[in-house]
Amino acid sequence: MTDSVGKHDTVFKFSPTQEKFVFSGAHVAFFIGPMGEGKTFAAVGGLIAHAQRCGRDIRCALVRDTHQNIKISTVPDIQEILGSLVSFHDDYKKMIIHSQPKVSVDLFGIDDPASLSKLQGPQYAAIWLEEPAPIAEKANAGLPRDVFNMSLARAARQKDTAMRVQITQNPADEDHWTEEIAHGPRVLGEDPDTGEQIIMEVFRIPRGENKELN
Repeated sequence: MTDSVGKHDTVFKFSPTQEKFVFSGAHVAFFIGPMGEGKTFAAVGGLIAHAQRCGRDIRCALVRDTHQNIKISTVPDIQEILGSLVSFHDDYKKMIIHSQPKVSVDLFGIDDPASLSKLQGPQYAAIWLEEPAPIAEKANAGLPRDVFNMSLARAARQKDTAMRVQITQNPADEDHWTEEIAHGPRVLGEDPDTGEQIIMEVFRIPRGENKELN
């Protein structure tokens, strides 16, 4: 939950698992949990915390299966979380979180052949993959693994920022690529430009940890 303490101030109250995810220094932070356990809330906190970690305004991307699902599902959740601290523009293709430092986010869905190329142009400090595993009851088609691979290559291209790829999703089938990665090695690879190892942390929120949920 959040509490407003001033015109431009909001205090986030995280559960133990949410807090670990939000403040994780890993290059890839993976958050898995049942519906209603605060994944979007933690992801928003993660972007703001990452801007503070970088010490400057950052540019990010939020990627989902379709832009329509972002508009009807993700956007209302973010509006409820942040209230007047967030604004949307260009038919919900742009989002600004008016935190200090500021977080600017491009929102798009991978629902057209050219959409994947959108990750190749801008220089991002963080990329958020929302619900990459299919959810039949929510008509969510998920994301292909290519999007994750591209995110690893494009995050932290903004000058003087650290890398953060954050993934939020419901539990997936064991043979889905997200579960394969989540159960895989902690070291995902090496940055070809810096030689730095790319480290992943996986956080699975226990059912019932969110005390705000009935």
